[in-house]
Amino acid sequence: KFAGMCDEWFCQGSDALEKYGWGESCYKLFNDLETGEQSDIILGHQLDGEWMALFHGCEGVFPPDRVEITLETLKRTSIAKTDSGLAVFCNPDPDNPKYDDWNFGFWGFQCVHVPGVWMKAMIYMYRDQYQVGRDLARRPMKEIVKRGLLWDQPVHLDTAVGSRLGCDYRQNLMIWALPAAIEGRDVTGPCRSGGLVDRIIRAAK
Repeated sequence: KFAGMCDEWFCQGSDALEKYGWGESCYKLFNDLETGEQSDIILGHQLDGEWMALFHGCEGVFPPDRVEITLETLKRTSIAKTDSGLAVFCNPDPDNPKYDDWNFGFWGFQCVHVPGVWMKAMIYMYRDQYQVGRDLARRPMKEIVKRGLLWDQPVHLDTAVGSRLGCDYRQNLMIWALPAAIEGRDVTGPCRSGGLVDRIIRAAK
């Protein structure tokens, strides 16, 4: 009975997201139905749930056509915004920067979330855009190495002034999910005979 309730809630939430949250080129940052206030500021990590599902061997959680549209939108906005990965928030129209003075507390238009970039890179790989995903995955690591932070990794990079938040290497362990996506496999791939995890364990013995 409880499982049935959860399924119903899941379907209701998905339906509401598609009905009220979709903004033609990506999902809206928010849409307040009571006040009518909406925001078309682009959240760079709006498809993270898609990666979680694919990495764990499940079907994607968003309509495939909207995933493809959103990925294309991110390429021309959030990814084009910075060489360090992709911006957490981005102006929807680079040629009409009406939100350039917008800042949501710590974040803003200059912040890059390193492990989030790798999650997005893996979605591109899983969605048959391997080259885009590979190049995106390299960006934050290249910046980390350039800044001499390889052993003291920041979880956030600010494209304007340097790292905004110091070390959080636990989140940056996300990089170890990349080998599975590179081979087009889910989390079980590296654990299979001959996979990366299997080879590491055998080498340790």
